[in-house]
Amino acid sequence: MKFYGWFFGAIALLLCLCSPATAARLLSWEFERRDNHLIFVTDESILPQARLLSHPTRLIIDLPGVDLTEPTIQRLGGAIATIHSEQIDDENSRLIIELDANYQVDPSQIEIRGLSPTRWQVALPTPQRITLRDLPPVEPRRESTPEPNLEQPRLPSDRPTPTAQNQHLATINALEIGNNDTLLIHADRNISGRGSWNLAERAYQLLIPNARFSSRLRQPSLVGVPISQIRLRQRGTTLEILVYPSASHEVQGPEQLSSNLLSLDIVPQRIARPVPVPPTSRPTTRPTPGPLPRPTGQDLVVIDPGHGGRDPGAIGIGGLREKDVVLPISLEISRTLQQQGVRVIMTRSDDRYVTLAGRTQIANRARADVFVSIHANAISLSRPDVNGVETYYYTSGGRLAQTIHQSILSNVSIGNRGVKRARFYVLRHSSMPAVLVEVGFVTGRADAPRLANSSFRSQMAQAIARGILLYLQQN
Repeated sequence: MKFYGWFFGAIALLLCLCSPATAARLLSWEFERRDNHLIFVTDESILPQARLLSHPTRLIIDLPGVDLTEPTIQRLGGAIATIHSEQIDDENSRLIIELDANYQVDPSQIEIRGLSPTRWQVALPTPQRITLRDLPPVEPRRESTPEPNLEQPRLPSDRPTPTAQNQHLATINALEIGNNDTLLIHADRNISGRGSWNLAERAYQLLIPNARFSSRLRQPSLVGVPISQIRLRQRGTTLEILVYPSASHEVQGPEQLSSNLLSLDIVPQRIARPVPVPPTSRPTTRPTPGPLPRPTGQDLVVIDPGHGGRDPGAIGIGGLREKDVVLPISLEISRTLQQQGVRVIMTRSDDRYVTLAGRTQIANRARADVFVSIHANAISLSRPDVNGVETYYYTSGGRLAQTIHQSILSNVSIGNRGVKRARFYVLRHSSMPAVLVEVGFVTGRADAPRLANSSFRSQMAQAIARGILLYLQQN
């Protein structure tokens, strides 16, 4: 297959941040499929490095000094086949975005931004389907008269049995590592081959029609060679050779050295253009929040801590209950707003049960200016990879939702799952701008331990309060 010149190789990228003094942890990563954005969060400042590799196209984001809780993989299908994390060694890990073999991206349009020293966004352009150039068709092979008394090797039962037809197949009788990390394929007669990347196997696939391999064939030594494994399979009368190169190398070929000799070159990935990173996207420290906005009007805000009493809400990792997360956050939001001169009503200020209708009635009867419901998200405990903040609105709360959501992202290290429209009861039945904030996932590997931490909850509360105050000041 054919790739454009810049498409072979690696994009070297050094993002200028202070390197961590101690080992950092990768708290979460998530791919926003709609926007082709990968968001990842660490617990300390890091120095990522990124490069684009081919065969297949994959963006490698190395995270020096970062430990994983455990490797994960997300299979997306379509143009972006998989995204996965892996531990390279005891001190380093990486994230890999792998495209389907039929797609490519323009490296000049890849954008990597440090939203904070611990929170990063990788924005990919829409992958484009590439045009594959088939190798020249295999020419019919002129059969020579078999040499007399030529010994025919005995084949295992899963290979073609000697018949009048397959006695004329070429026999691969040797695999050899030549100079400059070249894999040589020797046959007893004319052979041709077609090569491509096999996405399912994550290996380079060489197909040799009208061929089989000798039962006496021995694998070459791979010591010191940038190949981790070579596998051979017989597919009817076609021989398949799978070559697994190291992460920093690619396979080129096949090249026809002679009528009965093919070669594959194992070469280092070649460097392409770097991905530009705007200087403003790489703060070395988190900006210190300025003074809280102080609205001038006599605004009334209703803060609604979700669930309570006999309704614990979602129950997550370690038995973490939603109602125990959202109440302290809501109480601090209320205190902060009141300190800035805002009147506040809470639908509950302790561990009691309030109906959905009761919550909206409190806000509507008080003729509140803003209604903010605080919740914690959840998904199956089998999906701890899902983390991040979401903010919902129904009709008139769109600007309020955007303001609060942006305040959270600017002041809290947490994954971004976006602002969304939803028909939640408390949003539909509130007569004022209303939003529902999901402050993270109690089932999330990254979010759960932070939601259980009082310092993190306080940070979240301050960010939400700041967003509410800013909205009131501007509206």
